[in-house]
Amino acid sequence: PDSRLLGYVVANTVLVLINTDQRPGEFEFAVPPGNWRLIADIDRVDLNGISGYSFSRLSAPGKTRVTVPPQALFIWVNEAVETPHCGVSIIDHWTFIGWILNVEFWILD
Repeated sequence: PDSRLLGYVVANTVLVLINTDQRPGEFEFAVPPGNWRLIADIDRVDLNGISGYSFSRLSAPGKTRVTVPPQALFIWVNEAVETPHCGVSIIDHWTFIGWILNVEFWILD
């Protein structure tokens, strides 16, 4: 494992990959159940989805490989989840995404 790479899933609704290294970082992982739409990269957030990457859409089952550029992040949302789990509102999920983006920019500054 590389301590400069961080990837996690929140309540099967949000998938985040972060690379804090000066070099590209490669993640290989099993895609969690659902259909995942890329909504954020280091330059923009678009809740309708960001195209242009081979991994703009992810679907389970199976493993996938994503290369994250230096000091960048990607965020996907699970389209298959109609309501959030764990008693957390969807607004809290978007607040969390905003927090992640702010932390990432703080780390990069």
